[in-house]
Amino acid sequence: MRTVTRQRGLSVLEILFSVSIFGLVIAGALFALIGTLNAWDKGQARIQAELECQQALRRVTSALQEAMYAEVDADGMGITYHLPQKDAQGSILYPITWDGVVRRIELDGSTLQVCDQNGCQPLLDNVITTDPNDPTNGTYVMFVPSAGTTVRQVTVQIVVARTLRNNETVTARAREAVRLRNVPSLN
Repeated sequence: MRTVTRQRGLSVLEILFSVSIFGLVIAGALFALIGTLNAWDKGQARIQAELECQQALRRVTSALQEAMYAEVDADGMGITYHLPQKDAQGSILYPITWDGVVRRIELDGSTLQVCDQNGCQPLLDNVITTDPNDPTNGTYVMFVPSAGTTVRQVTVQIVVARTLRNNETVTARAREAVRLRNVPSLN
């Protein structure tokens, strides 16, 4: 007598169905991974742009805080300032007098630069003149002086743009009001 044995296995239809489900799961995981990597890249670029923008703003504000005189250009995209004389230890000499060096911070194309008698040094690249926080994408003024004939305070705003690998652009914006600490008082 022959015994009946059952053969167990998968049919071709079952194999095709399971392979297609596995393929869909892998494709979904791949799309999720690519989306996560793009978001990571965008976040890193935004962090880097914010950091560079803040560092440039700190250098500008620290220079202007020591200024005894400042004059903002008519278009607001440059500022000329004078620093007081200092002794060998870096302390300001009193009575306050100008050190004789004309200094400037200006936007040259898309590069923010600091200029003095020795030439210009780039401070920040890819500076843009449109404000990303303005709904109309209008231009902004980089240096806004206080009212009055003697400039005692300047509001500085810097906006920078970075382009990602997929040609997407991220922007960073930094703004701060700076009081000129060494403006001689009028007596």
